[in-house]
Amino acid sequence: MANRFNFPINTSLGMPPSSGNRLNFRSCEPKPTPPGLPINVSSTGAHVSVGPNIPNIIQSGPHSVGAHAHANIPLHNNIPPGAGGGINYQHASGHSASVNVDHVKHCGTTVQADANARLHASTDGSATLNLGAGASRHGNGPIQKHVGLHFNKQL
Repeated sequence: MANRFNFPINTSLGMPPSSGNRLNFRSCEPKPTPPGLPINVSSTGAHVSVGPNIPNIIQSGPHSVGAHAHANIPLHNNIPPGAGGGINYQHASGHSASVNVDHVKHCGTTVQADANARLHASTDGSATLNLGAGASRHGNGPIQKHVGLHFNKQL
């Protein structure tokens, strides 16, 4: 039997809820477990980051949920190790949301949440108008907030 999830999504843009604002994963078909996790390895010169990236943990129609995790292995003695991960939601129409957590030994933990709403897209898809917002907090510090209106045009 397939898992049954139904998550309401509330918009803060003053728009009434619609059937498009509900995630209904009743039709999720079970996916076979992949033979191994897709592991990403990257280096900044200061550390090597290793961890899995799973883009489609749940996928139903235009809805997709993914996750990632990483461990930062220092390449120099004066750089502390760290770890983190996150989860993200994406809709085929351009809406998205994510929550990420990163911890660095002796430096603290940062939590970040972001959301993006596609307000308009041209009929040919070459131009989009998006509203993005988010917040982050490092340790017990103040919450840093941001809001942005983004216009993109492919030339």
